[in-house]
Amino acid sequence: MDCLEYTTLPQYAETDAKKAYRTAGGALFAFLIGTQVTAIVLAAIANLFFPWLYGTDWFVLALNFVAIYCVGAPLFFILSKKAPPIPPVKKKMSAGSLICAALIAISCIYVFNIFTVIVTAIIEAIFDFTTTNRLDETLGNANLWLAIISTVVIAPIMEELIFRKTLCDRLAPYGEWQAVIFSALAFSLFHTNLQQMLYAFALGVLFGIIYIRTGNIKYTMILHAIVNFIGSVPGLLLLKGDALGIIDELAVLADGTDYEALLAFMSDNAAVIFGYLIYAVLLFFTVITGVVLAIIFCGKLLRSVEKSPMPKGKRFVIMFTGVFTVLYVVFTAALTVYSLFA
Repeated sequence: MDCLEYTTLPQYAETDAKKAYRTAGGALFAFLIGTQVTAIVLAAIANLFFPWLYGTDWFVLALNFVAIYCVGAPLFFILSKKAPPIPPVKKKMSAGSLICAALIAISCIYVFNIFTVIVTAIIEAIFDFTTTNRLDETLGNANLWLAIISTVVIAPIMEELIFRKTLCDRLAPYGEWQAVIFSALAFSLFHTNLQQMLYAFALGVLFGIIYIRTGNIKYTMILHAIVNFIGSVPGLLLLKGDALGIIDELAVLADGTDYEALLAFMSDNAAVIFGYLIYAVLLFFTVITGVVLAIIFCGKLLRSVEKSPMPKGKRFVIMFTGVFTVLYVVFTAALTVYSLFA
């Protein structure tokens, strides 16, 4: 497919590019600090005056919602206005292409999660401790509908507006690939969670390319919602129904020699076991299909993004040397490390 056309720049505007990237870095840092400070203050107030409320399943989700979307996000949008947006030309994405993109996106979660497991295992072996997934713990204890609304509705809309539309509209005119990489890295780091960072970066690249190719944020919102649904809701249902506990007990019985007990257990929990097997098989074929599609279309997808007009030798300086950009990277990295050892 042809690359999208932006407003033509007569020559590479290095000064404007630096300003755009520094504005993005400042907005991201304000987003991060506003979110963290608000969360700390609200948590302290709740712990001091409403100890019965502090730590409840829905309070954590409500706290994150207020901190991120009522304080952090508005700060980001306000500060981003310092750099003028130049949105890409809108083009339609066929239903078939959207389905293919969804399958590729789903496969990204599980393929890159393999690398995450390896990295996590190495860290655990070196420092002799067990890591935990804060997101899984939070969602696992939360009300199912609150978790679905938070992860499948609110997060995809707001995160795509922030990390794709707002950032790419301001950065892509100075180099589409640079805008994709910068927005994907910002998206990945903001999670401050090692278990999510690798696949979040991969998804950020995919969503960034799709937004730049189509100029329509609704497509990446849809894809983001699908990915979050597949990545969280089935797992939540399994946790709520204690399916994982049943599967673990089934594995223990299968290793023994009491076949009568095994058959009786399988008979008593047939519905759960059968449902889990269907889910596992469907997920397996979905991931395999996504991997195959990624291999087939990867080259075409990557070539669809315009080669950078950004001068070689200046790309890193333009993109990552802004004071607030550096602070954003340092603070998010520190929070990620803290989440591992806390």
